[in-house]
Amino acid sequence: ESSDFLHWSKPEFVIEGLDLRMQIHDIPVVPHAGVYLGMVGLFDITVSKQWCELAWSPDSFEWHRIQPGKPLIPNGSVMGDYDWGCIFTSKPIIREDEIILYYGANDGRFMGWRNGYLCLAHMRPDGFAGYEQFEGGSNKTGSITTVPVSVVAGSLCISADVAPSGFAKVTAFDSDDKELAEGELVTKTVSDAKIEWKDGFSLKEHEGNEIKLKFLLRESKIFSFSFKN
Repeated sequence: ESSDFLHWSKPEFVIEGLDLRMQIHDIPVVPHAGVYLGMVGLFDITVSKQWCELAWSPDSFEWHRIQPGKPLIPNGSVMGDYDWGCIFTSKPIIREDEIILYYGANDGRFMGWRNGYLCLAHMRPDGFAGYEQFEGGSNKTGSITTVPVSVVAGSLCISADVAPSGFAKVTAFDSDDKELAEGELVTKTVSDAKIEWKDGFSLKEHEGNEIKLKFLLRESKIFSFSFKN
């Protein structure tokens, strides 16, 4: 860091590869929803290919990789595809109804002759990463419970992908793990949709307090939740 571009602080590590084979080549960063998102360019020196993965940071110094080894934008599956060899991502453009990612792509290996292409990837709103049930089929459910979060507004909204035979359900608990209310089932794909609570419950009575949220998922994926008036 420097205030005059002449005198600099000592360099320090903020993110590094997991091993010598999987090297971090680049990381465009964008602030979003109170955190920083990093489009990690992973260069596999063994196969001489690169793809894009996802990381996040609360402050741009402390970085957390999200599922290392799982691409956010995967390479093309067939040798010679326009993005089979390399993917170089720009910062995402976050719109109200979608996220778009322009990226440079190559049809050959990183260390070789390759043609270059300009490409565009699309994601649903809040679609960077989500939690989902991944085993069991339609007769099984998975769940995830948040750490305590502050209620800053009177309504809870979620974004989720839900299969025709699936659902997402949220239950609210107080700081002592006492159940406060159960939400109505969400049975279709939604973006920033308001949760309707059973028995006339309202979060307005709990504004300023901390609660926990338990999401029960069957053939569905939860991407985000937020509090709104």
